[in-house]
Amino acid sequence: MIKSMSSIRDKSVYATLREMAFGKAASDKEFKDSFVIGYWLDAYSAAPEALMNDAITEQDQADSKTSKTITFRVNTYNKLTALSKVLGIGEAEIMRRILYYSLANPTSGAASGSEISMTNIQSQVALLESQIHACMKTLEELKHELDAIKTTGEKKK
Repeated sequence: MIKSMSSIRDKSVYATLREMAFGKAASDKEFKDSFVIGYWLDAYSAAPEALMNDAITEQDQADSKTSKTITFRVNTYNKLTALSKVLGIGEAEIMRRILYYSLANPTSGAASGSEISMTNIQSQVALLESQIHACMKTLEELKHELDAIKTTGEKKK
């Protein structure tokens, strides 16, 4: 999913986050800013309220921003949207706040692969449950329509 969002203008923020996640040898050609943003969004596992820290708010308000086209994986974008709804602020601001939080708390943002996998599986299970519920509802409606057609057909005989 490609979205254009108001992002952090300072390239050194992305360079620092890239180095924190992928090591000193990681280049911006190997790991684009979009990939780095997605990594830290996926890795964020603290409570949503942690993003409302005064220091993060001040930094977000003070730093200049630029429009950036970002490619999100669906589950990453769903996480961003969910946090946005929980905190009642825009998705772009949530994204920037997670990046600032990750800079200030380098070890807390780096979730293990199993934590990320568990979060992904939980979101997939929730999505599947809602799809199954919708399918079951449609199935029941179709059964009722079929019964109505059968009943109408039998009356005509």
